[in-house]
Amino acid sequence: MIPMPYILVNMVLETFSLILFCSTGAALLSKYPLTNSYLPGKLRTHRIRAFVAQGLVLSAISIVVVLAAPGNAAGYIFTRFLFSCFFYVGLANSIVLTYQLLDGRCLLNMPKVRRRLLIVLCAVVMPSAAIIAVIVAVVGLFTIR
Repeated sequence: MIPMPYILVNMVLETFSLILFCSTGAALLSKYPLTNSYLPGKLRTHRIRAFVAQGLVLSAISIVVVLAAPGNAAGYIFTRFLFSCFFYVGLANSIVLTYQLLDGRCLLNMPKVRRRLLIVLCAVVMPSAAIIAVIVAVVGLFTIR
């Protein structure tokens, strides 16, 4: 196997990390009325419109941070530090979202401690497995056999 230049893999994974960060952050922010207080009234009242608006705001702020960051001369979209921050914050956000989803809907008849431990375990494993699958697919896509 001959690996393609890693710049392609880095570009795809950096774009994925930005999308992961913006979508999960917007999902968390749009749930709470206090974080939607700066949005206009029409956007604030509908959850999907608030989600899209929060996602656009987060992506604009992220792009400004990326353009202002030093060290973009090595051919990467962002520095490695920003890539790691966006990726891990997006992963943490997805774990929180998965926990909130499972907590409200699943395993309601179990004892509380066992239920919380099982939900925490599932909330960590499910997004981690999905993200590992995406990383493996991206690296496998850019590998010549």
